[in-house]
Amino acid sequence: MSSAINYIAADYEFSHGHLALISSRLRTTEDNRRLMIANYRQLPEEQAQSFQNMFRALLRDDLPIIINCTAGKDRTGVASAILLSVLGVVRETVIDDYVLTNEAIPIWSPPPPHLEPLYIAHRDYLLAMFEAIDARWGNIVQYAEQALQLDEAAVGRLKARLLS
Repeated sequence: MSSAINYIAADYEFSHGHLALISSRLRTTEDNRRLMIANYRQLPEEQAQSFQNMFRALLRDDLPIIINCTAGKDRTGVASAILLSVLGVVRETVIDDYVLTNEAIPIWSPPPPHLEPLYIAHRDYLLAMFEAIDARWGNIVQYAEQALQLDEAAVGRLKARLLS
């Protein structure tokens, strides 16, 4: 384990979905839900470099690791879901874990109903992310190899370090 603290960050400009949410003038719950689903579909490709950096840190044994983003559920949720999936956790378990975010991140003042999709971790968001991976790369293994540059040996090292 490294004694130094390594900070890896991506600028907000790198996240087109985040900017779309901030600049959105959408008014209906369904419009905002569709926007979130579209955002999650693009995160695996858009954030591939950030996810590569995360996996490189894990492979260097830079532990512990903290993953965060603006709300702590979107890019963070996808990064965590991809990590768990690469480690072999069953997809439904990964999605169930993601939805627990709603219990862990309190909303101090409830948003207007039409904005609720922006604040919650909805299983459809992560399902959309996995559908995008499956459509473009075939499955999480191919995504890990092609988009994240993780070969079978690297995944094996990660499993040996992170699973007990």
